Amino acid sequence: MRFERWGLPTVRGHWPLVWAMVIDTLGTGLFLPFTILYFLATTRIPVAEVGLGLAVSGGASLPFGPVCGSLADRWGARAVVVGSNVLRMAGFVGFLGVRTFPELLITSLIVQLGNRAFYASYAPLVTQVAPVGQRERWFGFVGSLRNVGFSLGGLIAGVAITGGGKDAYYAIVIVNAVSFGLAAILLTRLKLRPLPIAEESALSRQGWRAVLVDRPYLMLTAVNLAFAMATNALDLVLPVYLVRVLALPAWTAGASFGLNCILVSFAQAPVVTKLEGRDRTRLLVLAGLISAISVLVFLAADGLPVAAALTLVVVGVVLFSASELIASPVMSAMSAEAAPDALRGRYIALFQMSWTISNSVGVAVLTWLISIGAAATWGFLAVVSVAGSVGIGVVGKHLDRPSVEPPEVASDDADSEYFA
Repeated sequence: MRFERWGLPTVRGHWPLVWAMVIDTLGTGLFLPFTILYFLATTRIPVAEVGLGLAVSGGASLPFGPVCGSLADRWGARAVVVGSNVLRMAGFVGFLGVRTFPELLITSLIVQLGNRAFYASYAPLVTQVAPVGQRERWFGFVGSLRNVGFSLGGLIAGVAITGGGKDAYYAIVIVNAVSFGLAAILLTRLKLRPLPIAEESALSRQGWRAVLVDRPYLMLTAVNLAFAMATNALDLVLPVYLVRVLALPAWTAGASFGLNCILVSFAQAPVVTKLEGRDRTRLLVLAGLISAISVLVFLAADGLPVAAALTLVVVGVVLFSASELIASPVMSAMSAEAAPDALRGRYIALFQMSWTISNSVGVAVLTWLISIGAAATWGFLAVVSVAGSVGIGVVGKHLDRPSVEPPEVASDDADSEYFA
């Protein structure tokens, strides 16, 4: 009950998931804001080719997502999540030796394959942990944990990179690789709710055919392309914009990313408590509009004195964070609950393809737009955010589907067993 008063779920029996997410994202937070900057600092590959390499590797990994969705339905989401961490650990070790474009392409492909496996199985894993009626709370909680790791990682990396040279970038990659390994070990100890099988055996036998004829879910996946593209504003565009366009110190890239993560970390639980029971479609429409406003605020910082530019960047990050606080748990719960239990791995794998496509195309398009100018970059993202609001308003009301719920199996003393 003490957790519920603060808008948090009861985590008894699920501490391995908690610690795995914190450790994993701490390492990722070190690297994510500096993805493009890392290759610019440690190689002679031009920024356009870096963007192209990341885009090609992301596109090439697309077919792996549906495969992992099928594996999650067959072997369980936990096994696929563990495998995803092993793949990403190997990819980041490979990043240490990247000097040429082909090496960038190969190692980033390994990382992208791990990402496809993770995002095809992460939501089914959380859904298997969370009871019906608390899934927004659980997705918000796990999102907060991930943002705690992201924020700490981003802040530490921002300090380390300032004056640290190439060695600081290499250290960040090493820590990230180690974090994936530790997360994989922790998740092997996670106890899960049993999957319902008998109730939906006929649907399960249909496999991908049942997924591909579900038109409302296909429409949701298409609409999420816009929401996913908008997230690139903070992860990829803003760090380069701050350092290369506004000519601000490198620490501002990590600080802006860290500010977003801190806001989401501490505000997510109370916000989710307020959102529970409200119309999900209307909430997502609002989130898209706030996102559009935030990127226009970033644009307004171009050409201003340093103090004024930093002030607008902070305002933009706060607005972007507000959009994320609404959209992340609501969209996660909507997409997960719209999928039948027996095929949730396949459904989520299809849904995550919208993220893969958006990220792959987004890296190439946005790095190209940055070379054109700030107005083109932020104007494009504003249009995309508004398109997401319009799209979800059209399709969101068609997605309600009841969920079959197995009984809870975690024991009362599981909390003490896994907290150690």
